[in-house]
Amino acid sequence: TVQIGELRVEVLRDGSSIVPGDFFGSLEGSRHASLVGADGRIELPIAGLLVRSGERTVLIDAGMGPTSVEWQPKSGGSLRLFGGELPAALAEAGVAPEQVDLVLATHLHGDHVGWIFQEGRPFFPNAVVRFGAGDWEPWVERGPDPAFRANMRALARAGRIAPIERDGEVAPGISALHTPGHTPGHQCFVLSSGTARAMILGDA
Repeated sequence: TVQIGELRVEVLRDGSSIVPGDFFGSLEGSRHASLVGADGRIELPIAGLLVRSGERTVLIDAGMGPTSVEWQPKSGGSLRLFGGELPAALAEAGVAPEQVDLVLATHLHGDHVGWIFQEGRPFFPNAVVRFGAGDWEPWVERGPDPAFRANMRALARAGRIAPIERDGEVAPGISALHTPGHTPGHQCFVLSSGTARAMILGDA
């Protein structure tokens, strides 16, 4: 748990991504060299951030979901991503899924939105889902997952999708900052309370 001024922030781990040690380029001699394990790979957490923002309970990124994906990139080695732990982490934080008011996704890749739906139903039944408007076309309208596409459209019809169109406050003490590149609509989120600041980078 971290305090950003009056904002209480808890990291909710869902799983991990395990990638070759040189996946992000050579780390030799860098401050990140210690991240490379004895097997030559890096394990990075897949997580969401629970933010108590005034009277609102906000989740920034919704993990991978109860699934595992593995593939071999052209550059060599193998990548494995897996999730499934977020509900237990949420319960440990004393929050039920129905108590989450707002889900903010840095972007719509599967390892950031995996728990938005489970078994065709919203996992956070009372939450509005927000993300950069630029991600709707490539990741919903033309996205690779027909179930995700159908579920997102249904949630939009129910009035619970609110794409972020411009930089600015999206909840008390939380502001969105458009940072395209990783995806067209990628967002960073700035937590701000008093003189304290923290930037949630997503995959920027």
